[in-house]
Amino acid sequence: MEGVERALAQPHLDLPRKCFRRPVLTSSHSLAKEATSYGVEQKPDFVIVEVPPPTHGKLHKPVTGDYATWSRCPSFIEVKAKTGDIPRNRRSNNATGTLTQAADYARVIMIARPFQLYVYGLLFCGHSFVLALFDRRGVVVSKDYSIKSPEGWKNLICVLVRLLWDASPEELGHDPTVSLVQNHSYCQDYAKQYPRFQFSMWSDTRSWTTFGPPIWTYPSLLGRGTSVWRTFAPDGRAMVVKMAWRTENRMSESDIYQEIARIYNSRLDELPRGMAQFYEGRDVMYLGERISVYRLREPVGDEPAPRGFSAHLRVSQDEPNAFLHRVTFADTGKPLWEYTDISQLAKVLYMVIYAHQDLCEHGIIHRDISVGNVLIRTDVSITTNAAGEQTVTVTDREPPEGFLTDFELAKIAPTYPLTKVCVCSPVLWHNLVMTHS
Repeated sequence: MEGVERALAQPHLDLPRKCFRRPVLTSSHSLAKEATSYGVEQKPDFVIVEVPPPTHGKLHKPVTGDYATWSRCPSFIEVKAKTGDIPRNRRSNNATGTLTQAADYARVIMIARPFQLYVYGLLFCGHSFVLALFDRRGVVVSKDYSIKSPEGWKNLICVLVRLLWDASPEELGHDPTVSLVQNHSYCQDYAKQYPRFQFSMWSDTRSWTTFGPPIWTYPSLLGRGTSVWRTFAPDGRAMVVKMAWRTENRMSESDIYQEIARIYNSRLDELPRGMAQFYEGRDVMYLGERISVYRLREPVGDEPAPRGFSAHLRVSQDEPNAFLHRVTFADTGKPLWEYTDISQLAKVLYMVIYAHQDLCEHGIIHRDISVGNVLIRTDVSITTNAAGEQTVTVTDREPPEGFLTDFELAKIAPTYPLTKVCVCSPVLWHNLVMTHS
């Protein structure tokens, strides 16, 4: 890989460099320590990490120390000694140990980089290799090539060129509707400041900007891939934005919130304070089309593929398609597990439990209540110093309030009203909640 880097930088080739990434041999780095927090003990043999452009020329010095982190890693390379360990792109049982291990690496990358829609892994087994694409609906594996053949060598070099030199972040799986705010980078020190991102919600020109790390990220590879962020809306208001993949044959979460509002309005009732205050939402658009798993897995049919990169990644129609969906709430909050004391926790749960009771009495069952779907309501303020630098301050609401989110799996009864629902709460007896207003 170092040889490929040096060869591409030869002056007589005059090749423009579109991106700067470096391969890192992980045996000499602390990547495994960071990975433990994501529930994986192992690490890939090589990771491809984002590096800042050099001050001169096209080559970046080798990465040293603890620079290699999962958050800087858009793709990886796994090496196995035996050719028999290579995954095959046939419809037979493909759950080899190599593929299972690689899928776990892809899962960690998507946790560390929540705007990563899919991940490429180069799996090298003996003298053969495949390119694998991991997304929220599974794994697609390319044809296997051998470096003993000229075609295999050519394709390997093409893949390395794309990974290190030529492929844009979007071509490596980054959400094309999301960009880093000016002067922010994946290369910065996350411990000092988490990068800020800006994105469009639909196909308009409005820009939303995140602040701080995500409130919550989905811990598994397969499924909805949910991430929840604090953001500033185009009008400057602090809000919460949720991003998740929705199955095509399921009612969107935005439509569910609107249907709940319709039910309450029809009965001249107010929505409970203990549920998220829906603002707007819909499927994410890019270049006039909805972002979907099948669309991202292209090329298909006779469409040309990027040179040597994804010519054998084909869409399987066995599973329903999934669309990337964003929902915004006129609310801000923090995770339930960040409560300050038992009094705050009790009052937050009190509000959420009675919101759920009220929803039930209106024929709405949440069906997915968990610790990650309850937020503690907060207030957000911004101060600007003489140098024009802004500081964002998040404070807890007083008296404490909580709200229920994630109604994607909610069930709405066809007729109203329902029989009275009795809720038994383990905190109702607690005298701390008696001061709740």
